[in-house]
Amino acid sequence: MKLFTVGPVQMYDNTLKVASEQIPYFRTMEFSKIVLNIEEKIKKTVFTDISSKVALLTASGTGAMDSVICNCLDENDKVLIINGGTFGNRFCELCKIYKIAYDEINLKFEEKLSQKHFEKLDGTQYTALLVNIHETSVGQLYDINIIKNFCKKNNIFLIVDAISSFCSDIYKMDENNIDCTIISSQKGLALNPGMSIVVLSDRLYNQKVKNKPIKNMYLDLNLHIENIKRGQTPFTPAVEILLELNERLNYIDQYGIENVIANTEKIAKYFREKIVSSKYKNIRILEYNLSNTLTPIYFSDGNAKIIFNKLKDLYGIYVTPSGGKLENNLLRIGHLGNLKEKDYDELIEKIGVILDK
Repeated sequence: MKLFTVGPVQMYDNTLKVASEQIPYFRTMEFSKIVLNIEEKIKKTVFTDISSKVALLTASGTGAMDSVICNCLDENDKVLIINGGTFGNRFCELCKIYKIAYDEINLKFEEKLSQKHFEKLDGTQYTALLVNIHETSVGQLYDINIIKNFCKKNNIFLIVDAISSFCSDIYKMDENNIDCTIISSQKGLALNPGMSIVVLSDRLYNQKVKNKPIKNMYLDLNLHIENIKRGQTPFTPAVEILLELNERLNYIDQYGIENVIANTEKIAKYFREKIVSSKYKNIRILEYNLSNTLTPIYFSDGNAKIIFNKLKDLYGIYVTPSGGKLENNLLRIGHLGNLKEKDYDELIEKIGVILDK
C-alpha cells in the first residue's frame, strides 16, 4: 500500500517503530518531560515566542477547530471567515453552532483570493479573521501577507488552521501576527491520526481565553494550558501519538524545519513538472497559488473517480478523491510523508496505464 493522500500519509520508519512498542503509563515524571519537550519544540517549529500557550488535544483537526471557536470567541464577537471550500465552510458551521456572528469571503471554484476581496470590507466591525491557510479541498494556498495586513490594519485577531500546511509550507506565527495556530498529527507531521495542537499567542490568551467560563469540559483550553505546565494533559491522551510526535519533532529540530519544507517542495515540483509534460492533455493542474502539500489535478473528461478506484483496487495506491460536484473531475495528489521521486514515477505510470485502456 502506498499513500499519496493528505492525511493519513505515508509514515516514516522511525514513527512506525515507535507505534509498534508498548504504550507506557503516562502519569509519571518521565512522561511529563516528554510532553514539556513537545511543547518547547512546537513553539520552535511554528516560530513563536516562549510566552505562547500550547494545548495538546486528543481529537481530530475538527475537534481543535471546535475548541478554538468555543474558547476564543463568544456571542459578543463578529468574525470574518475565508470560505474557499470544505474546511473554510467548517469554520462557518462552527460559528453557527456557537451563535457567533460572521461574514464570509466566499470563493468560487478556481477563484483566487486577492487584495480585491478585502477592499470594500470595513474591518473595524470584526474582532477576528478565521482562515484555513491552505484550503485542502481544492488545494489553494492563501497569501498570508494579504491576510495579515488586513488584520494588523484593523487590529483584529488572526486565527489560522494550518493543519494541511504545517511542515510543508513556510509558516512563521509571530512574524505574520498570527494569534492562533491549529495543527493536526496525520498530515505534515506524518503521524497516526488522533492528536491536534492549538498554539495561542499571549495576546489572544490573555484577552479572550484566560479564565473564560467553561463551555466544553473536554475541549477547555484553560484546562489544557494549566495542565501542560506540569507536562500533562487533563484527560487521558493518545499516548502513542504523543510518543510519535516527540520522536518526529526531535528529528525536525535536528534536521531543520526549513530542510523538511524544502524536501516537500522538491517532491511537489518534480511531480507537477512530470504530470504536465505527460501526453495526457485531459489533465491540468489548477492554476492558483499552490501549497507544497498537494497537487490538485483536474480531469476534463470526468474520469477522476474511476482513476481513484482503479489505483486503489488494482495497485494498492491511494490518492485523495473529491466529493460533491467535483468527485468526477478532481483528484488531489499528496506530497507529505515518506515519499520519494521514484514513487511518483510509479504513480504517473499507473495513471497512464489506466488512461490508455
